[in-house]
Amino acid sequence: MLSRKSGFLIIFCLLLTSIALASAANLAGTWVATVEGQNSAHTFTFLFDVKGDTFTGTVTPDSDQAQPISDGKIDGNKVTFKAGPSSDLAYFTGTLDGDSLKLDLADPSGTHQLSMTATRKK
Repeated sequence: MLSRKSGFLIIFCLLLTSIALASAANLAGTWVATVEGQNSAHTFTFLFDVKGDTFTGTVTPDSDQAQPISDGKIDGNKVTFKAGPSSDLAYFTGTLDGDSLKLDLADPSGTHQLSMTATRKK
């Protein structure tokens, strides 16, 4: 009976690991979000390079210069990361759901916040 329990636990752990890695792998690639402003729309392009449950990449607002992503972490379908120059980092938290990534952005002081939904670029 002990070996049957051990076998079950090993299979269960492998299944959980493969589910976690599948979620992480689903973030990889290019994502685009459009945010409506008062006078115009703004586009954010995210490029995620995933390694296990961490990631790096870039965020490009409109046609500006790409900003590096740092401290990217994946926990199930939840993601967190920072982006921008070290003197003016933006903080992102989000939820991944298939080809949809809901993100909340906050500036370092927490005074400016923005929500957006990015979709995977095919």
